[in-house]
Amino acid sequence: MGSMRCKLCPEGKFQDAEGQQLCMVKPKGHKPTLTLKGESPVLMKKFKRDDYDDAGASFTDDDGKDLSSNVKIDDSQVDWDNVGDYKIFYTCKDPGTGLSATKARKLNVAEDANHPTINIEGANPVTVGDKVGEKYQDLGARCADQEGNAITDVNSDFSQVDFDTPGTYSITYSCVDRRLGPKRRQKEK
Repeated sequence: MGSMRCKLCPEGKFQDAEGQQLCMVKPKGHKPTLTLKGESPVLMKKFKRDDYDDAGASFTDDDGKDLSSNVKIDDSQVDWDNVGDYKIFYTCKDPGTGLSATKARKLNVAEDANHPTINIEGANPVTVGDKVGEKYQDLGARCADQEGNAITDVNSDFSQVDFDTPGTYSITYSCVDRRLGPKRRQKEK
């Protein structure tokens, strides 16, 4: 029994030294990446199916190609009219490799879905002087649950602010009423 020298060509085809196709081999590939956009869990008030705006998901294959249009959303297990914890499933299949990925977003249907309130301290929007690199002292935000009780864990996200470049930026404040889920609010800077 002899041996044959082959080379792997694009599209996963093998050719012999004379360029003759020998066989088709489907590349093994890596599992595609499926990433949920938005928050999980999401809190919804009972009977408010029309108020739900799904944030969707992004999907990329192992080569980094965006295949988000292939994402299928299945919310058939959610009973929008009854209080409970449910899941919305996102599934996608890479047509090139046949590999698929699935993620689930938690959805809590509640009797009363009033999120906490966030009150931004100081002016909104706020204008920082004309000097590049000028110091900005953020006054923060206050957060309260639906009964008016203070929630002390308020987060500030400055990741979108470039303090060295003039422009309009947003600071995002968030807090969580552990009974109901997260709430966010932005301040223009």
